[in-house]
Amino acid sequence: MTPGLVGVGYEGLTVGELVARLRDLGVTRLVDVRLTPISRKPGLSKTALGRELAAAGIVYEHRRELGNPKSNRAGFASEGLQRADARRRYVGLLGGVEASGALDALTEAGRLERVAVLCFEAEQDRCHRDVVLAQAQRRLTGGPAPNAEHAEDVCAFGLTADVDGDVTAGRAYLVEDSAADGLDQGVAGPNPVSPTK
Repeated sequence: MTPGLVGVGYEGLTVGELVARLRDLGVTRLVDVRLTPISRKPGLSKTALGRELAAAGIVYEHRRELGNPKSNRAGFASEGLQRADARRRYVGLLGGVEASGALDALTEAGRLERVAVLCFEAEQDRCHRDVVLAQAQRRLTGGPAPNAEHAEDVCAFGLTADVDGDVTAGRAYLVEDSAADGLDQGVAGPNPVSPTK
């Protein structure tokens, strides 16, 4: 399985369905980017989820530093300027020392294995993990973060793909030179920009 990063939302899934899909995707590590990794759904809080994943041979890692503050979550569910503002605020938070270190660790893990970045929302563009993946992509390529709204803005080494519509929102960031694997490499747009939607 090609190393890389893939976004995963567990909304609408049981823990068994989530684990099965992660295994189907070849995920060996799951990075939970929920600020507070608790859930009313059985098996999806931090400790229980970690146990389920360990039984499936998947490493669980919680990265609180990459969580989205409660005060900024409604903006991601909004449209237009409200969502753009929420994304900008979250990008600003990622500039802190702890968050930046967590992004570096996530990026390095993605170079070595298939890593799922987990949060609740099924629609990735309505979740802060979309920004996490775009920022990790920027670190991988050494260039600006792609605008996750537009596939044509994905930088070299970034591959956009429908991984599994029920689990992801349709974007996977694979970190090896995918052309060598016979996959279509992402095409850099004229001016890739940081995500602002």
